[in-house]
Amino acid sequence: MKRILHWTDGFAPAIGGTELLVLELAKAQARAGHEVHVVAESLPNCPDEEVFEGIPVHRFPFTPTLLARTPAALRELIDHLVAIRSRLQPDHVHVHFNGAAAWFEQLSRASGPLPILTVHSPPDCLRVPVPLRRHILRSAGWVVAVSRAQEAEFAAFEPGLHDSLTCVPNGFPIPPIPPGERSRRESKPFRFAGLGRLVETKGFHVALQAFARVQALHPDSCELWIAGDGTERPRLLAQAEALGPASRHITFPGWIAPHDVHAWLQEADALLVPSTWQEPFGLVAVQAAFAARPVIASNAGGLAEIVRHGETGWLIPHSDADALATAMAACMAAPKAARSLGTNARQQALAHFSIERCRADYERLYNSPRPTPGSSPTHENPLLV
Repeated sequence: MKRILHWTDGFAPAIGGTELLVLELAKAQARAGHEVHVVAESLPNCPDEEVFEGIPVHRFPFTPTLLARTPAALRELIDHLVAIRSRLQPDHVHVHFNGAAAWFEQLSRASGPLPILTVHSPPDCLRVPVPLRRHILRSAGWVVAVSRAQEAEFAAFEPGLHDSLTCVPNGFPIPPIPPGERSRRESKPFRFAGLGRLVETKGFHVALQAFARVQALHPDSCELWIAGDGTERPRLLAQAEALGPASRHITFPGWIAPHDVHAWLQEADALLVPSTWQEPFGLVAVQAAFAARPVIASNAGGLAEIVRHGETGWLIPHSDADALATAMAACMAAPKAARSLGTNARQQALAHFSIERCRADYERLYNSPRPTPGSSPTHENPLLV
């Protein structure tokens, strides 16, 4: 049994790819017999100390303290962090780097093994100044990217990482009940689904443009459900309303609770992931795969490592509404073939994207010494031996 401390900006009940990954990884490690704690950014309406789904959580105001730039408040927070580290005495510290939390981990670090640092955003999206980004990356033991595409981005951003940079793809719990086929009548419209934060980079505005094109060619043949919430929701609602008759076939059901996502995806025929940025991973595509649903996704970032074009779904150029509409029409034209792609997607997810595979990969990495500085860029990856 080891004591593992996850250190993160985002954690449940906040919803997002990082939040879900850290929660499920922590739960998998606890099931494996480890003592697991989480240090995370404070959240409104959440206590500073709580047990969330069996995981002890300790919340601190990282971002407000950083923005306040008050030396006394900064010193007080660091003292609290040093105290909790001293009390928990972790064998392994696992930092999840999106913003200020990683800096406070470094400021409160005394001695012991260097932490594992998983980056969950592209280099230009980490929410600290560029010099600090580089400093935090260089101060870690292993730096972990969640996809090969992201690994290449960080190798270019900070070439000095070549001796400590590796890749551990994210994972997700396998749903306990095998997916069933959605009961359909021949007259039932083909349902496309979108799921995620309603922000510009998720590309749901592109999905609406593509859906309008499909409806113009095949009136009343399909429907689009976009679930989630975020700052772009009013704009997306207005865009949908402006589509005229096509708007009757568009639904925004709002936020879907994590435990309901699997069943909700099974009510769809295909998932759209039209991201307009370089997705570091794309966890929703894995969730769709576990529901045996094909995915039509942007050929951007880590999505191309989850969706295999022509085998588990379709990859299209990002921000290309015409290409998305063409793929949607092809999916509708051959529903049996689409279901076959969904079956393939589930088999691939079972083999490569389970949370238990992710946990085992990290456990090997926790116990691997950092490569000697100055070693070859082609150093042996302990996850591949």
